[in-house]
Amino acid sequence: MVLPEAFIRSTRQLMGDRLYSLFDEGLKAPPPTSIRLHPLKADGFAVSPEWHPEAVGWCRGGYYLSGRPPFTFDPLLHAGA
Repeated sequence: MVLPEAFIRSTRQLMGDRLYSLFDEGLKAPPPTSIRLHPLKADGFAVSPEWHPEAVGWCRGGYYLSGRPPFTFDPLLHAGA
C-alpha cells in the first residue's frame, strides 16, 4: 500500500518518528485473522481449538486465530449465528 506523501508527513508530525515507524511496520505486516462471538448469539458456541484461538485482550468474545477458517462453508454463519 502506498500512502499519499501529504498523509505521511502529517501523520509523522503528529506521532513523531518512533511511533510513526511502528505504525508503518504495522501497515506492512499481514493483518491478523480475528473473530468476535456476538454475546447474544454465541450462547453455547465455542471457538474450535484447531484454530488455536487467543483471546483479544480489549474485546470480550474476540479471538485471534492462527489462520483463516472456511467460514463460508458453515451453515450457521449463513443462518446468522
